[in-house]
Amino acid sequence: MEVGVEGLYEYVKFDEPLPATILAVAAGGFTVGPFLGYKIATGVGFTFEAQLGARYLAIEPTTQGMGTATITESKWLPLLHLNIGWSF
Repeated sequence: MEVGVEGLYEYVKFDEPLPATILAVAAGGFTVGPFLGYKIATGVGFTFEAQLGARYLAIEPTTQGMGTATITESKWLPLLHLNIGWSF
């Protein structure tokens, strides 16, 4: 059985030059939240892992080009991880 907390930061930037203008969009976000999970590993190596929880998401997207705008959003979302693989 697994019990834990996951924290993740992501930053994405997109620049697209268009004929009359340059549009740039960037978003940075942080998620954090608790989870419960379970991992099964068989004798031959097959492994399955599942984690379920909730995460708090805080993002701040920014657009530039046709005026600059910044919007901050935050909300709770589900957290789900399913992993299948082979362990040696």
